[in-house]
Amino acid sequence: LDQFSQELRLTSPSGGTVEFVAGLFFYLTDNDAYSEQAGRLLFNLNAVLPAGARFGRQRFNDQTTTDYAAFGQATINVTDALSLIAGARITRTSVEMSWRRLTTVGALPGPNNTFTPYGPFSVETRDTNLSWRLGAQYQV
Repeated sequence: LDQFSQELRLTSPSGGTVEFVAGLFFYLTDNDAYSEQAGRLLFNLNAVLPAGARFGRQRFNDQTTTDYAAFGQATINVTDALSLIAGARITRTSVEMSWRRLTTVGALPGPNNTFTPYGPFSVETRDTNLSWRLGAQYQV
């Protein structure tokens, strides 16, 4: 698992009539996974395969997620007690995944739907989200 994130912010001094924060965000993760299952058939009730047969499968899974975001928020201090707040964030997310399952070398494809290898297949999806905030704040 490799992961990297970085955020860059620009902020105003606090206590002024207008306070703001704006920034950019980046996130990247790459998850490469491998697993192997293997075992022997101790006995076989329906006698289709010989007792002692070795079964095994391998699974490879690679997933990459990337996020980009830009955000900003401003606060207008109308009085010492009343503030108006407006902000927004736009995020773009991309997820890519590839997956394959194979029979372990030297073994038979195992039971439980593993007689045929699955994959390889790849899938990719992207989405963009806009979230926002608008409100007032009053200090009692």
